[in-house]
Amino acid sequence: MEYLDAMRGFTILLVVMWHVSYFGLGFDSSDTFNLQQYVFVPLRMPLFFFVSGFLMYKAAFQWNYSNTAQFLKKKVLVQVISPLIFMVAMSLIKGSDIVSALYDPRKGGYWFTFALFEYFLIYIFCQQMIMAFKMKSMTEDVFHVIVALIIYLLTVWTFVERFNLDDDLTGALGISNLHNYVFFIIGTRCRKHQAMLEHLLNTRYFTTTMFSVFIMLLLVPSLDCLSSTIYHLLLSLSGVLCVFSVFHHYQGQFNSNSKVGKSLIFIGRRTLDIYLLHYFFIYSNLPSVLPNFASLDSPFMEIVVSFAISVTVVVGCLLVSSVLRSSPILAHFLFGQKK
Repeated sequence: MEYLDAMRGFTILLVVMWHVSYFGLGFDSSDTFNLQQYVFVPLRMPLFFFVSGFLMYKAAFQWNYSNTAQFLKKKVLVQVISPLIFMVAMSLIKGSDIVSALYDPRKGGYWFTFALFEYFLIYIFCQQMIMAFKMKSMTEDVFHVIVALIIYLLTVWTFVERFNLDDDLTGALGISNLHNYVFFIIGTRCRKHQAMLEHLLNTRYFTTTMFSVFIMLLLVPSLDCLSSTIYHLLLSLSGVLCVFSVFHHYQGQFNSNSKVGKSLIFIGRRTLDIYLLHYFFIYSNLPSVLPNFASLDSPFMEIVVSFAISVTVVVGCLLVSSVLRSSPILAHFLFGQKK
């Protein structure tokens, strides 16, 4: 499914553009940055976790001891050891404390991979419960969704403060990042019921409806605690389904036969490399070699500059990645490539 790789390529471009605008160009107080925050933040990371769940799910996979051990052995290298190496290197370059980065829920920027590994652990635990109680297919779906919603509500409602949990412990475990687990689970359920999903995506007005819902929710004013929690969940979910629907609908353009599709597919298949490497360009070089673009007083120019620099950073990451991957040892320990 090449359009999924293209969608991942699109999403990592949004991530790099956000970081370039905030950390590299000093646009954090500009109207353009606020627009990115307003429109893209609700769907950017949920979309990543949705696709991760969608691609992870395998109907025939049996979560027995042997398969689970093999799965975790592979994922611990990619999701934990590899980002730890980059996090330590980035901390040394920035001159920041490595131990503090470990206790930081954002992990110096590398929180995504750690959170995804935790999602795998939660998912496996739930699968073991499903096997133990011999749940049927529908019950399995309901169980997964209920667990994900409970985690979402507990995380959003800051149960850490309410129960006076230790900040270092919750930071090291990345408790505040668990709210996106619900999108990971929705991704697995969509893959499980892919035939039903395909039928829905092929209906005439689905994409338009999702886009309309997303825009209408963006225009809704601030709400109280419970309503706001439900609102943000629906906003992110409608945005994810909207983007997913667009890439599915136009998958003929997002394949290796078109230039744009081929580029996005390649970027999507190197998402991990870009995510791990792009901070080195932003923190190490951008502020010192670029003009003061923060003085621009044109939202259009800010978008153009941010996007152009983001593409340049992505190209730089891909070049560095190609060099590192030329060594089988580095490719294995840095990016989880099979020996």
